[in-house]
Amino acid sequence: MTPDELQKFERDQFPLGAEVYDKLNWARCPKCKAKLYARDCTNCGRVCSRWDEKRNEWVDC
Repeated sequence: MTPDELQKFERDQFPLGAEVYDKLNWARCPKCKAKLYARDCTNCGRVCSRWDEKRNEWVDC
Protein backbone atom coordinates (compact mmCIF):
# COMPACT_ATOMS: atom_id res chain seq x y z
CA MET A 1 0.00 0.00 0.00
CA THR A 2 1.46 3.33 -1.04
CA PRO A 3 1.36 6.39 1.27
CA ASP A 4 -1.38 7.87 -0.94
CA GLU A 5 -3.45 4.69 -0.73
CA LEU A 6 -2.95 4.60 3.02
CA GLN A 7 -4.13 8.21 3.33
CA LYS A 8 -7.21 7.47 1.24
CA PHE A 9 -7.91 4.35 3.30
CA GLU A 10 -7.60 6.33 6.54
CA ARG A 11 -9.86 9.09 5.17
CA ASP A 12 -12.43 6.46 4.17
CA GLN A 13 -12.14 4.58 7.46
CA PHE A 14 -11.92 7.62 9.72
CA PRO A 15 -13.45 10.67 7.97
CA LEU A 16 -13.04 12.84 11.08
CA GLY A 17 -9.41 11.80 11.63
CA ALA A 18 -8.18 8.68 13.44
CA GLU A 19 -7.37 10.56 16.65
CA VAL A 20 -11.02 11.64 16.99
CA TYR A 21 -12.13 8.02 16.75
CA ASP A 22 -9.48 6.99 19.29
CA LYS A 23 -11.09 9.40 21.75
CA LEU A 24 -14.54 8.03 20.95
CA ASN A 25 -13.10 4.56 21.56
CA TRP A 26 -14.48 2.80 18.52
CA ALA A 27 -13.23 1.63 15.17
CA ARG A 28 -14.84 0.28 12.02
CA CYS A 29 -15.27 -3.32 10.96
CA PRO A 30 -12.78 -4.06 8.15
CA LYS A 31 -15.41 -6.22 6.42
CA CYS A 32 -18.60 -4.14 6.46
CA LYS A 33 -17.33 -0.76 7.83
CA ALA A 34 -19.88 -0.74 10.66
CA LYS A 35 -18.91 1.04 13.88
CA LEU A 36 -17.41 -1.34 16.42
CA TYR A 37 -17.60 -0.87 20.15
CA ALA A 38 -16.44 -4.42 20.84
CA ARG A 39 -14.11 -6.94 19.23
CA ASP A 40 -16.82 -8.74 17.27
CA CYS A 41 -18.97 -7.06 14.65
CA THR A 42 -22.67 -7.20 15.47
CA ASN A 43 -23.56 -6.03 11.96
CA CYS A 44 -21.98 -8.70 9.74
CA GLY A 45 -20.92 -11.23 12.39
CA ARG A 46 -17.19 -10.92 11.66
CA VAL A 47 -15.08 -12.04 14.60
CA CYS A 48 -12.18 -9.66 15.15
CA SER A 49 -9.36 -11.14 17.14
CA ARG A 50 -7.32 -8.36 18.72
CA TRP A 51 -6.56 -4.64 18.64
CA ASP A 52 -3.16 -3.79 17.16
CA GLU A 53 -1.84 -0.64 18.85
CA LYS A 54 0.80 0.07 16.20
CA ARG A 55 -1.54 -0.37 13.23
CA ASN A 56 -4.47 1.18 15.13
CA GLU A 57 -6.93 -1.45 13.92
CA TRP A 58 -8.37 -4.88 14.64
CA VAL A 59 -6.23 -7.69 13.23
CA ASP A 60 -6.77 -11.41 12.73
CA CYS A 61 -4.49 -13.93 14.37
